[in-house]
Amino acid sequence: MRRSLLLVSALVVIVVAWGTTLVRDSRWRKWIATAPRSEVEAYVTAYPDQPDALLRLTALLRNAGEWEAAEGRARHAVEVAPNEERCWVEYSRTIRDDKEVIRGLEGFLKIQPESASIRAEAARHYLLTGDMSTAQTLIDKALQLSPESPSAYRIQGDLMTALRQLPDAEKAYRKSLALQDDNETRLALSRTLIPLQRYEEIAGLCAPIVKAGSSPELSQEQRAQALIYTAGGRLYSPLTSQEIEILQSQLREAGTLSNALRAEERFLSPYFLGESFLRSGKPKEAIEPLERSVKLNPMFPGSLFSLSRAYRLAGETKKAETATAQHTRISRLLGELEMYSNRLTQKPDDAEAVLRLAGTFEELGNRGEAVSLYQRLVSQGKYVDLAQKRLKALSP
Repeated sequence: MRRSLLLVSALVVIVVAWGTTLVRDSRWRKWIATAPRSEVEAYVTAYPDQPDALLRLTALLRNAGEWEAAEGRARHAVEVAPNEERCWVEYSRTIRDDKEVIRGLEGFLKIQPESASIRAEAARHYLLTGDMSTAQTLIDKALQLSPESPSAYRIQGDLMTALRQLPDAEKAYRKSLALQDDNETRLALSRTLIPLQRYEEIAGLCAPIVKAGSSPELSQEQRAQALIYTAGGRLYSPLTSQEIEILQSQLREAGTLSNALRAEERFLSPYFLGESFLRSGKPKEAIEPLERSVKLNPMFPGSLFSLSRAYRLAGETKKAETATAQHTRISRLLGELEMYSNRLTQKPDDAEAVLRLAGTFEELGNRGEAVSLYQRLVSQGKYVDLAQKRLKALSP
């Protein structure tokens, strides 16, 4: 009897100790998930190999735009916890070298081939390198393994966007949002809706990010994108003078965050700011931001068209004529680019389309694409003399 009581007492002590440990672990995980950067940094200094703390610090550093420091923490996280899926996901979101990430993720998949999340992450990086076929294969397998994977549907949306299949992209993004609401997917869906001119929906998708204000939980890139997409959409609706001032303030904030944006998006905040001045009847104030927009992206015809209008309304006729000529030229070249690209999509062996597309890239100043297409013609034995002549002219 005494032995039974002792055994029961021992079990009670074990259960209590175990329960206390679980409670402490639960409290710690809740704390680390929301802890401010100063506290997380102090914890990582004391415990440099704790993976959850490393992942939290990685996210905070990345959101602050401190990429080199974030990459260092992400690499250390996969070193100390190489079998943890969540570490490799954060690694994938942080490391900017696609080839390095692909090597790491493929190594993980050799150990855990059934990981849908890692397959989806690998697909994203293959897509960024231009390998759409491998990306599609990985996405298909990820969805087969986990039909309710939000990350797989989001990256499927990215793939459909790259293939210009916007209805399918929208469907995939909405499925991802239904499974898990996150800022990345809201912004990706917003980008898909921009060419469809569904501005009210874009404003609704971006509203929570705009209202959240500046926060360490939100990346500078996401904040800037939400401000820009919202402002761009609202410019197409009637606005009071007060609403225009608020919009301009948001665009100026986005401008201060422009270094966090991808290079191809940095022209947008000055473009919309210039447009807001034009719509307010202030062409002189519109000139400076529009000139900045053109400098950041000389291939965007919208900035040139608006700049031409601003010059003309401000009485600067010669500058307006120059901007108009540039707009006409760029619009023509972009039209040719789309036309010949579509021809090659329908008929990949169309040598004439390859030649004309190469010439268009050459005129646009894209030497790399032009050289690649001319070399393609030479290897196929088509338009060889002309292609070699152009290659010689393009050689350094």
